[in-house]
Order: sequence, then C-alpha cells, then structure tokens
Amino acid sequence: MFSITGYSLCTALIVSNLFFILFILLANSKKILLQSSLIPFKVIGILILVRMFVPLENGHTEVIPSYDVFPVILNVLQRPLFDIGDYHVKIGILLMLIWITVSVLLLIHKFKSYRTFVIGCSGGTMRCDKKMADILEEVKAANGYHFPTTLIVDKCFDSIMEFGFFKQTILLPDVSYSEKELRYILHHELEHFANKTNWIKLLITIIEVLFWWNPLVYVFRNACSHLLEIYCDYSISKDFKQWEKLEYLECLLQEAKREYSIRAQGAKRDVFYINNFAFGSHLKQRFEVLLDRKRNYMFEIVLGIVMLIGFFYSYSFVIQPGYAPPAVNLSDFTQQEYDIRYQNGKYFVYVGDEVLVEYETKEAMEKSGFVSKEDFK
Repeated sequence: MFSITGYSLCTALIVSNLFFILFILLANSKKILLQSSLIPFKVIGILILVRMFVPLENGHTEVIPSYDVFPVILNVLQRPLFDIGDYHVKIGILLMLIWITVSVLLLIHKFKSYRTFVIGCSGGTMRCDKKMADILEEVKAANGYHFPTTLIVDKCFDSIMEFGFFKQTILLPDVSYSEKELRYILHHELEHFANKTNWIKLLITIIEVLFWWNPLVYVFRNACSHLLEIYCDYSISKDFKQWEKLEYLECLLQEAKREYSIRAQGAKRDVFYINNFAFGSHLKQRFEVLLDRKRNYMFEIVLGIVMLIGFFYSYSFVIQPGYAPPAVNLSDFTQQEYDIRYQNGKYFVYVGDEVLVEYETKEAMEKSGFVSKEDFK
C-alpha cells in the first residue's frame, strides 16, 4: 500500500536535489556534451519531476534514521512562535505560509510579465515584407515544419526571439540581415518550436515558482537553457557541410556581438520561456559542440541505465529522524529481570510487558551491556 508522509516528501526533496546536482555537472562537462544527445538530459529531467512530485513510500520502504540533522530541524519547526486564540502558531506553519505566499506572488509576476510582453508585441509599428514571409515559408517547407508561424519585425525588439505555445511567433529586430543570415536565424527559431522548447521552459518556470527558495533550481534553469540552445544548434546543423557550419557560427557570432552591445546599454528581459538567438548562452561551448561532437550511443545507454537504477532505488528508503536510546543503568537489572526480543528487524529490551529500550542492531545492544542467551538471526 502506497502512502505519502512528511518524511517521504523530505526524502523526495533530498533525492531531487542530488539529481539536480548530477544534471548540472553533466550539463557543464564539455566531454559529456561532445558525446551525448539531449536524450539523457531529458531522462534525468523527467526523473527529477517524477521523484519530486510523486514522493511515495510503502510498507517495504526501509527507514534510514537521521540522528543529528532531522531531529534538530524537527524540533525547530515545532517550536511555537505566538498564539492566535487557542492555536499555537509554530515555526513550521509560518514557513509554510511564507512558501505558499511567495509562490503565488511569483506566479502572478511571471504571468503578468509574459502577458505584458505579448501585448506589447501586438502594438507599435511593425513590418514583415513579402520577401521575408516567402523565406520563412521556404525554410519551413525545406525542413518539414508544418505549424503556423507569425513573423514580426520591429525596431523596438533588441534581439531575435520566439515565443508562443499554441500560436508560434518569431520576433526580429529591424536589422538588415542578408538572405543567408535570415535563413539560418529562422531555421534556428523554428527548430525551437519543433523541439517544444517553450513548453520545456514553462515546466522549468513552474518548478522555479514552487521551489523558489532552492538555489539549485536557478542553476538547473540556466543549465537547461544552455542545453536547449546547444542541441538546437546541433539539430539544424547535423547535415551541414563544414563550410555551412562555419557560416552558421559566423551568423551566431555577429548577432551575439550586436545583442551584447545592446544589453550593455541596459536592455533587459525577464521572461524565461521566451527564447532568443544568441544572448546569454555559452557561445564557445556551442561552437565546440557543433564542430567537434561525436555521439557515443553506448555512453548514453549506460548513463540512462545508471540513472534509472538510481531512481528506482531512491524509492526503497525514506529518511526519518532517529533518536538515541535513553541511557539505562544496568546495575538496576539482572539478566533474569529483562527479556530481549527480536521483532520487525529490531532488538527490544523488555522488563515485564513494557519496552525498556530498542536497538537497531545486535552490536549496539551488546555494546550497551544487554546480553541475550538466544542467537538471533
């Protein structure tokens, strides 16, 4: 029978943080990026979500006692701060209210930021000439993109961006791109739509809103953004000839220079699930992966198997606060006065029908001075 307890929730958060750390380390390893596709990272991401939001335990889950950290935390959370009538407001309740309040405020802020941005894009003086529209349709047809896409060009945009979940939109600054540059740029942005990048980033934003207090979430978010750009580059260029890759990278570099110069003047955008072409990503690493990447399928399989084993094993235990057995003065008892019984994997010392003390292992029991004539297995 499966159940969810406060301890299983805490265990889920601990395990999820370990997966966060693993994901971040892999995402920042040049050696890993040169050998792997995005699939192992997607697998780890899915495992993080499942482990975080499905914190189950069952009757066979092994309890791992924490004698130092958990008891202290539990005691602090249960301390009363003040009273409201007959109700004692404890530290844990107050922290929970702060957690929920900040999450709600962040959710409202994110929604308003996105809505303001979208509304702003629908106003102003915009243009998209027939030539640009024709190039967009040609790029879509050549690469098998069948979803409807709107192309908007305006001088108020400081960088190339795309957004939209059901209605995809590409935004271009009012810059005179060559036809070749425009084709590379549009191909890149359309590939983001095909890869469902905005949906992935929306999911990451939800995690950020719910667990705003966890610094690893922000590092994880940035690592995901970096990976999505790297593998978008690779997806569109995997069939390029070497000279085409160099042309694409030159286009990426020129746009990055232009965007950095604009951002240096104070331009800012605070909507994570709107993607842009070059700014804010590790350009050097993107170049290296695009030019030198050699996929190692065996490495991906082994990594995937290890991740799955670790994931399923994490459901086999739950961390709970453990408390050291009370000190017992053995001089008060003789071996005839106490009885040792082995029950449910633990050793219990009985005096009459009452449990005097319990031990996790036989060694701990004997170290305390209690001796049994029986040979417990």
